[in-house]
Amino acid sequence: MNKNQNVGIIDELNIFLKELKSYDRLLRRNKAPSVSQMRYMESLRGRLVLKSGIYKDLVTKLTDKTYYTHFGISHNIWSDSLTRNGYLPGILTALGFCTDAVIEAIGKLENDIRHGLRDSQGRKTADIALVDVPEKVKNDASEVNNLFDRMEFHLKIIEASESLFKDGHYASAIFEAFKAVNNFVKQKSGKSLDGKQLMSDVFNEKNPCIKLNDLQTQSDIDEQEGFKFLYMGAMVGIRNPKAHDRVQQKDPYKTLEYLAFASLLIQRIDFWPTK
Repeated sequence: MNKNQNVGIIDELNIFLKELKSYDRLLRRNKAPSVSQMRYMESLRGRLVLKSGIYKDLVTKLTDKTYYTHFGISHNIWSDSLTRNGYLPGILTALGFCTDAVIEAIGKLENDIRHGLRDSQGRKTADIALVDVPEKVKNDASEVNNLFDRMEFHLKIIEASESLFKDGHYASAIFEAFKAVNNFVKQKSGKSLDGKQLMSDVFNEKNPCIKLNDLQTQSDIDEQEGFKFLYMGAMVGIRNPKAHDRVQQKDPYKTLEYLAFASLLIQRIDFWPTK
């Protein structure tokens, strides 16, 4: 058994677990989601469907958990939790079972590293993982490229990043997306500034070049100020590190999250007339 491979599988399951919990939290929100939030939720659901196809057999073999019974009816925890148009309480119940199963699977794999635990057939649990999770499947290019297409990004993000993303140049795809945000704000505002200073000036809540609302109430002012910091942070925390090659990005799913954020920033001011 290769211990490093086993640790890698545990890391992948922990990421899967985090995304399951994120999806659960989004479904439990009391407020109706916005269009952009709905798109993000659907992209996250699609990613979870893909990953469940990779990991559910492994989790089932480690935990023997696939079904739960409610009022005498058997339900599949995987299909029920990730259905597109199911009964919400049922989805949340199934998600809870999925989360518990993944936590248990991670625990068994971690124990195997320490103690070399074996299943009923005499196989080490880590050996099950190595057999059941192909090395390349989680990064299958066609799957992640199809997910990019389903995200329905703003056209400027598609123009800036699609070819780079589909060629696997994820850091460059992110950099070009946020460069597109910067250029779009310049175009809309008519300002010649750049980066953080541009965003601070254009979205200044006291005298903005681009208003995100009517600025009539304190809530309006808070929203303007909050988005100002989002735009500024995007330049300092995302665009600039990528420009200086200080950040390596190899995860296509994390890259899609960055691109979704860039798309939101562009969509938020798309209505503003160009100067």
